[in-house]
Amino acid sequence: MFFLKDKNKDNTTIEAIVRYKGQRFKISTGEKVCSDFWNPVKSRCNQGRQYEDGSSINLRLDVWEKHIKTVLNNFALKFKIPTTEEFKDAVKVAVFGEEVNDDEAKVKFVDFAKKFKETSSKSPGTKKVYQTAINWFESYETHISRKLLFTDINNDFYKDFYSFVFKSGKVNSPNFFGTLIKNIKVFMNEAKEEGIHDNNSHNSSSFKKIDLDVDNIYLTVDELIKIHKLAITEEFVLSKFKKIKINNVRQKVKALELARGRFLIGAFTALRVSDFTRIEELNIKDNIIRIRTDKNDYPVVIPVHWVVREILDRGYNLSEKISDQKINKQIKVLCRYAGIKEPVALTKFESGKRIDVVKDKCDWVTTHTARRSGATNMYKAGIPSISIMKITGHHTEKSFLKYIKITQEENAQMLSQHSFFMKSELK
Repeated sequence: MFFLKDKNKDNTTIEAIVRYKGQRFKISTGEKVCSDFWNPVKSRCNQGRQYEDGSSINLRLDVWEKHIKTVLNNFALKFKIPTTEEFKDAVKVAVFGEEVNDDEAKVKFVDFAKKFKETSSKSPGTKKVYQTAINWFESYETHISRKLLFTDINNDFYKDFYSFVFKSGKVNSPNFFGTLIKNIKVFMNEAKEEGIHDNNSHNSSSFKKIDLDVDNIYLTVDELIKIHKLAITEEFVLSKFKKIKINNVRQKVKALELARGRFLIGAFTALRVSDFTRIEELNIKDNIIRIRTDKNDYPVVIPVHWVVREILDRGYNLSEKISDQKINKQIKVLCRYAGIKEPVALTKFESGKRIDVVKDKCDWVTTHTARRSGATNMYKAGIPSISIMKITGHHTEKSFLKYIKITQEENAQMLSQHSFFMKSELK
């Protein structure tokens, strides 16, 4: 009677499948079980110390089985073969002890998303992304003056939500909207697996996650070394910051050095800012950096680059923290004074539309430039993609190659050094 919805998943929902008078009925119990502890022969969980939830799940399955048999007996006494909906409603009444009110039975989409976020075993970084999406869904509910139901998530919703997001004036990037759609699909699929709805509109071809290749810069190794060699002294600060007060000079020197050190550590590890700003002395041993990533709690092991070694040997204090915002502000200044200021035109988005924007290269630099620079420079140095992906966390080479920034000219230069293009001595 009871089966796993997807036995290939680590955790999956238990479904009841019933055959009656030539009909086949399927209903989700809402119970979730660790697949390794499911006994398909007994249609129950294995019980014991290794899986303490097993006994309580089995008790609830006994209740489901008892009520399903009662429901079938009642239909038999009436000489009635129920429809799928009649069967499900009758079982729900029997199990939960009350009539199913149509309005109450419609689970609210955002309520489910909030519950899923709270109970999920995902990393804090992923939960933060979930919360951002939930905030947008709640704003949309305020806009339409009602709560979203699972039945509302369809192509009409997609178009209206798209318009709402971009008309808000808070979003320019289609890829941000794509992330919101990605999370809608996550919540919808999870709720569907739990038997909460049967809506499949979110999987249609028009309900798509936008993922455009966005223009971004990276800093070459030569440019990074220019930043590394920049002499940040009190004289330097006084000459570059004309309006600075004398008693603030030393503090400014410290702020610039702190931002430079963290940024360069990021640029030679290809870690996210949430990770390279957490590196401490305990993460470094035998010239190797070991850290678990904040986004997905994945263990990463990276050799210490010689630039990072020089930074540390100069006495850089890893215990001193600095925010993303402060790094973003200071690194632009450092790049400008390191001479990284040639005009660069990038294609950006405004209200979902492409526009070309020209800025000095230094003004495009952010904390994420460090990670992108690290990955790109490692690739240009000939390090295999699979090795770099162990650090960056990209799951496919296709997504990794979209992430790094190699121009056609740079690619040609790399290929020119390959043995295929070189003349070899015939033996």
